[in-house]
Amino acid sequence: QHEADPQNQLLAQALERARAEGGYLLNQAGKAAPRLYPRESGVSAFNALILALHSDRGGYHTNLYTPYPGAKQRGESVQTGEKGVPFIWYRWNEYRSKADEGRTITKKEYDQLPPEQKEQYSPVRDRQIRTLFNIEQTTLPLTDPEAFAKAVKEYGALEDRSPRDDKQTRIDVNLLLGKLSENLVPIRKDGTGLAHWDSAKDVVHLPAQKHYPDYASYVQDALRQVVTATGHPGRMDRPGTAVEGMREPAEGLRSRERLVVELASAVKMNQLGLPARLSPESLPLVEGWKKSIEETPGFLSHVEANVNKALSLIDKAERGQKVEMRPIEVKEEKP
Repeated sequence: QHEADPQNQLLAQALERARAEGGYLLNQAGKAAPRLYPRESGVSAFNALILALHSDRGGYHTNLYTPYPGAKQRGESVQTGEKGVPFIWYRWNEYRSKADEGRTITKKEYDQLPPEQKEQYSPVRDRQIRTLFNIEQTTLPLTDPEAFAKAVKEYGALEDRSPRDDKQTRIDVNLLLGKLSENLVPIRKDGTGLAHWDSAKDVVHLPAQKHYPDYASYVQDALRQVVTATGHPGRMDRPGTAVEGMREPAEGLRSRERLVVELASAVKMNQLGLPARLSPESLPLVEGWKKSIEETPGFLSHVEANVNKALSLIDKAERGQKVEMRPIEVKEEKP
């Protein structure tokens, strides 16, 4: 937890800046999504959020990050006085017996088991925290200026990147929304001018773009509603999701759910190369979020898990896989 504190501070500070600066939370410059350099491989949703926030705060040209050993192998070093950003890394090297919690086996032993015996074990998650550095915190711009210039041209801000037709971004968004409507939750046009998720019918209603001040606001509002729909009891069953006909979540759970929605939609916006903002309805919640992040143990871990799971469902639907609804389990009230 102590090692993760810089993450908590980074997010709390970003939320405060968003409240003070018109709601802008992430990627105002329109940089490409965070990746590990030089492999250019993607990272998990919450890690991407933290890296992008760190990049924004540092004013770096890209969201490209590297571990110190990787930079050293390439003949680079981290510049004096630079501080990295925590990166959450999960390993699954052990499996625990469901019948005997005291018995664990290695991944190698697990892989050798027949399928019926594998069902008797569950993976043990080993949460580790490593430190990454933006490539501008290393000597790369000095030792290999051509490689750095190439990275900026491909993954930098909109003004730095190779020209990209705005029509292509809109095509990408339309394809995304079409896949989500087909495989996750129906998205229909709405004439009221108010985006909302109808939990009773499980349908997202989205107004025409003309009702929004800019294209990014339209896209993020659509993503917010889709993320909210992932919390349905038949999908992720997030306790803060309000569903018609079911018990209203407590205020604290509703507030945490709103943070999950804002952060998950922001990460998806970054994947599209678009800036993300907090909605006007969320701005009054910032102070409570900051307090929970700074004072409530495990608060951000819950948020992290739900952001990752929500975007995992969205990514599954985007790949063309149907997200099936599970039967809703009716939970009895305790006397």
